[in-house]
Amino acid sequence: MPHWAHYRRIKLRLILLLAGLVPFFALLIFALPAAGGSNTLSYVMASSYLTLVAVTWFQYGSYRCLHCRTSYRGRQLFRNRCPRCGILINQ
Repeated sequence: MPHWAHYRRIKLRLILLLAGLVPFFALLIFALPAAGGSNTLSYVMASSYLTLVAVTWFQYGSYRCLHCRTSYRGRQLFRNRCPRCGILINQ
């Protein structure tokens, strides 16, 4: 059964992935070609990173409130209450 600690891990992972998006792509664009890396490697790394972001975003959006079982889809990233029942999420 899922619990709030699992939800917080998913949320933290999503925040870190979104914060690291620009530095990661800057590294792919500037540092990898200068080091002699191939474009194929850049494409594979970029698609892998974006897939990880998409999967984490889906996990975050489809997580359900443990109290009223409402999905959080469409809710704000930094909101700490369930939009339906109002229970505090970060307990």
